[in-house]
Amino acid sequence: MARAMIGSEVGVAARDAVNETLLGAVATDTANGFTVAAASIKNFRPGQVIDIVTMTTGATGAGALGRTVVSVDVVTNTVVYSGADLTLTTAFGAYLSGEWELASPVANGNQLANDPYANLNGGPGVDAGFNGNGVFTSIDSMRARLTAISATTYSAAELDKMSYNDMVYAIRANDYPGSI
Repeated sequence: MARAMIGSEVGVAARDAVNETLLGAVATDTANGFTVAAASIKNFRPGQVIDIVTMTTGATGAGALGRTVVSVDVVTNTVVYSGADLTLTTAFGAYLSGEWELASPVANGNQLANDPYANLNGGPGVDAGFNGNGVFTSIDSMRARLTAISATTYSAAELDKMSYNDMVYAIRANDYPGSI
């Protein structure tokens, strides 16, 4: 269950492990357009106003803000935009205008220590959630720790029923009781 729950890996409901505002990452540059992965082409519609920015920082660089999607080719996975041609690389992505946001901290493997949205107390600094000295970097590491605490209480079947926050609480109750 924990693996399937949206947002369970960062402890915030309805927040997933990827940048949910990204329409599509640039795969290749074309004349007044770009290609995206086949799975992303469904996110684009003619008439959408998009920002083409660097995915890691939101900077425009060689990209641009406020371009209109002129056409979408679902066979070649190509998006054509209005205005002058841009020279894009795979560092760029397309977002609905004004909707760029930093990818979820889960992507850097240290989600709780850096996530200002973590709903867990006792973290290492301001706006930082409790990090448990690296135990909470993945569901697999937490499953391993809980199994080590008690393979009977925390069998695979029981672990499959637990959300991310259930696992965090169980580990904190056992290993860090002063933090709860």
